[in-house]
Amino acid sequence: MKGSIFQELQRENEMSQRGRNRFTMRNDRLSKSNQNNAHAQIELALPKVTEAIAEAIIVKSKEQKGRPPHWLEYLKEVDADKVAYVGLNSCMDAVGQHSSLTKTIVTIGRFVELELFAQELRQNDTKAARRIEEKVTKDHSSMRHRVKAARIIASRNGFVQEPWADEVRAKVGMMVWNCISSSVDLFEIWETSDRSGKTMRRIGFTDTLRDALDTMDAKLSWAEPMFEPMIVKPRDWTSISDGCYWETALSSHIALVRYASKKQLEIIKHDLNTSQGRAVPYIDALNKIQSSAFKINPYVLDAVKWAWAEGKHFGKFPRRNYLDKPKRSKDWAGKTDYEKKAHIIRTRGIVVRNRSVDGNRAVMKSDLNTADYLSQYDEFFLPHNFDFRGRVYPIPHFNHHRDDHIKAMFLIANGKPLGESGLSFIALQVANSGDFEKVSKKSFDDRLKWVTDNESKVMAVGKSFEDSYDIWSKADCPFQFLAACREYYLACQMDNHEDYVSGLPVGLDGTNSGIQHYAAASRSSADGVLVNLIPGEAPRDIYQAVADRVNELIKDCDEPEARLWRDYGVGRKTVKRNVMTFGYSSEQYGFANQIMEDLMRPLQNMVINNELDRHPFGDDEGYKASQYLAKQNWIAVNEVIKSASDGMKFFKEMASTCAHNEIAMRWTTPIGFPVVQRYNDWDLKKIKLYLHDREAKVYKRSQVSIRSDKAVKINKRKSRSAVSPNIIHSADSCHLLMTVRHAAMKGVKDFFLIHDSFATVPGDTWLIYDAIRYSFVNMYEEWCLYSSILEEVKQQIPLSAVDKLPEIPAKGDLDINVVLNSEYCFS
Repeated sequence: MKGSIFQELQRENEMSQRGRNRFTMRNDRLSKSNQNNAHAQIELALPKVTEAIAEAIIVKSKEQKGRPPHWLEYLKEVDADKVAYVGLNSCMDAVGQHSSLTKTIVTIGRFVELELFAQELRQNDTKAARRIEEKVTKDHSSMRHRVKAARIIASRNGFVQEPWADEVRAKVGMMVWNCISSSVDLFEIWETSDRSGKTMRRIGFTDTLRDALDTMDAKLSWAEPMFEPMIVKPRDWTSISDGCYWETALSSHIALVRYASKKQLEIIKHDLNTSQGRAVPYIDALNKIQSSAFKINPYVLDAVKWAWAEGKHFGKFPRRNYLDKPKRSKDWAGKTDYEKKAHIIRTRGIVVRNRSVDGNRAVMKSDLNTADYLSQYDEFFLPHNFDFRGRVYPIPHFNHHRDDHIKAMFLIANGKPLGESGLSFIALQVANSGDFEKVSKKSFDDRLKWVTDNESKVMAVGKSFEDSYDIWSKADCPFQFLAACREYYLACQMDNHEDYVSGLPVGLDGTNSGIQHYAAASRSSADGVLVNLIPGEAPRDIYQAVADRVNELIKDCDEPEARLWRDYGVGRKTVKRNVMTFGYSSEQYGFANQIMEDLMRPLQNMVINNELDRHPFGDDEGYKASQYLAKQNWIAVNEVIKSASDGMKFFKEMASTCAHNEIAMRWTTPIGFPVVQRYNDWDLKKIKLYLHDREAKVYKRSQVSIRSDKAVKINKRKSRSAVSPNIIHSADSCHLLMTVRHAAMKGVKDFFLIHDSFATVPGDTWLIYDAIRYSFVNMYEEWCLYSSILEEVKQQIPLSAVDKLPEIPAKGDLDINVVLNSEYCFS
């Protein structure tokens, strides 16, 4: 079935109406007996929370001693039931979005502000209030945009109300949260740590609400995303705010460029105004990307449903079932300190893991509902836009940039016959996504041979995902491996596989694209070899090169951490993320956090799941070992990769000069996309609040930090640390956009792209294979990443500061044209 414009407009109208009204909309359509969802829990809690808010207002209004609390003057004017309703809804949203306590209470305060504004407007002019409410509800679905639009329209009618500061919103929101926490057993605060070790307080479900939701099979309407895939081709982008969705109220919320500064938007407007009817190259490429048609892979969708229903847990597939909290044994007093600490750590880990299960369930239900809906159509589309660096992102939450089980659900709708080479490309996808025996690091011939040698397993996976679970669940990308095996199996069922029409995306990924761009810009043959810019009989492995150097560094070291690493083993996978992010300015501190996240925490999870008796790196959960290896990785990567170090230093010095002169550094990529890097220093205000403690049933003094509405100046530290990744991401984006335009000229119509990963149907893979290399060479043949940006910066800063700019890094002898003959730079 094909979607029509009428159907799409109906869907978009529903999307735009959801926003904060999605509870009440669904409530209008369903009878009381069918309201078996999260909203039913809110309805039950509403009277108790309303009573708690009303009582708190009465008590504080009657108190004679001391100053009345700041929230009182605002809340006493609003109906308590409305305040309770928005408070409960905000808390429910906060769990699904993993929001912090601070963000949640500010959001509650903002809703109360909106209600008070609407109430006073109605008192001032009932008819005008009704007109404004209808207009902003129709035109805008986000609460922030509705408030802004309502204030503007009301001011034209002579009604002006000053917006609240976030400090006021936080105090009002905290009072509402305290009433919710003290009156009903639905939500609680739990603590976790971010990557820097800073404690974060978040909103979570209590066991009572978790148990209630666990028994409900209905769709969780509160967790529905507003922006969804389209069933007709998106509108082309023709301005900075006019593209993708067809319904004006929905498309008005989406900008051509996310997080764009005023200056960046001015430059893009100028590009559009001076194009004289010709396509602006970077916008033309974006429109081609979002015109790609997809369809749901039914085999993968059924496999995801089955794995979820069965509670399967493997790889990065979301956990569905809660873990039981371990109880203290009867001989607890006789346990050693290590055993007690291990028990406490495991218990704490289980609590955190169970919190993530709440979000997993909400997201999975939403994803499966979306996939089921889209599966009835022959094609659907993903509208896209840019971020401020020019990177391309899908707008809907359901998209192929996400985890393996979602990415694998996508097939390209406009499949083509395999032809002479198509089956080989499917086999290549089988080998790459499975990556058994690390075959994806071997030559193309070796990868194809692996598929031939293991064809019986491949065919078994393609025939039945249930019977072959023990095979495909161990793959590097289980569901993408499953999808590729299915396509291989179906093609092989035909007498002539060349006639088989396939829409399987076959991915061609860059070998550490960050280092590729530095090597090309510096013309570094040494680094170019490591990232396969230079042809070779088999792919070189930059990660293994760094791992080999690390092993040399720790070989004769007597430090206890070195011995632990020698016992555990340092391989390419251990250092991979550190090496990948090095070209994006990640340093030793970031390396340590990555090792903790990628290795130490999964090992701790294995301890929690009783898969390991104890953590192999000690009872500090691998913290010291992570710090030690981060230092060795830092030394090794700087020795192995030279061009990136020099390039990052060059960019940082330019960014520092710009920031010192209070200038937002900007540059232009070869395709013409203007990048403006602006990081502001915001004035943070710490405010004291009283937070209700559910267990102690008392109010404890707490503190939150609220950002001011206006920036003070440019953040020098952030500008310096972010400039290298921003420049390399913009180069990545430029290469992608240039590849799309060149491939389209050769006849490729559908693209499956994720930054430095390129895919199309097997029948067109040779075309995009050539386009990737041609565009990379074309980009760097006459353009210098360093001198181009340097010249632009010279035009931005005062003449007196030009002498402080750095010298361009030394160039090597790499002939960029050899990339045309490199099989493995994108493979």
